[in-house]
Amino acid sequence: MRHCWLVLLAIVALLSPVAADCLVYRLPEDGSFARFDLEIKEQRGDDSKTATGSFTMSSVGAKEVDGKKCRWIEIKMIIKQGEREQVQIVKVLTPEEHLKAGSSAIEHMIKGWAGRPGKEARAVEGSKDRRLGPVSAFLCGPFMNAKKLPAMEIDTKVGKFTCTGVTGSIKIEQDKTVVEVVFDNRLSDKAPFGVVSSNMKYKATRADGETRDQGTVSLKLVEVGKNAKSDLPDSQ
Repeated sequence: MRHCWLVLLAIVALLSPVAADCLVYRLPEDGSFARFDLEIKEQRGDDSKTATGSFTMSSVGAKEVDGKKCRWIEIKMIIKQGEREQVQIVKVLTPEEHLKAGSSAIEHMIKGWAGRPGKEARAVEGSKDRRLGPVSAFLCGPFMNAKKLPAMEIDTKVGKFTCTGVTGSIKIEQDKTVVEVVFDNRLSDKAPFGVVSSNMKYKATRADGETRDQGTVSLKLVEVGKNAKSDLPDSQ
């Protein structure tokens, strides 16, 4: 379980606030939510691990700050591996003008909260706070090397979508290891935040050319709705 969670954290560590549009391409009306199936697959040598779960993004409140219209965007992640389950909930208050394609929601956040079930929520101190966990990657800015993909139809539990797409990759060296992450996002204006599916494929290579580990992180839309409520304090 801990290893699969660290896969997500490792991807976050590779992303600057200008690395990828990720999961906010448009802003729906307040109260809207989108839930995705989550799957993580990791291969390290002969050892392979798989985790599943869910990823829910919601707009859980509107507020005006210094004359700017802002939204609370909340992300709830549930990761399951065998009988074990880990839950993380994070929400951030960000001006609406930065909750769209081409901008960085996390870089312009005003404040935020992070918590887990049964534990007191704690305030997030800026966009680099470790309490944000992998949420930092999901709310960052546009690809530096984005390429459009041909439209394709994606069949989901909430219907079929004709989706445009964008792909891009990053490569960075950390602690004598080179990690490359390739992103593939499928988009539709009919999805609350614009994303129907997102796939991240990563590979970590040591200085000697040997592969340390590789795998994928995948999201696919399974539910949309309205009247979303926050699981954390201070939505207003």
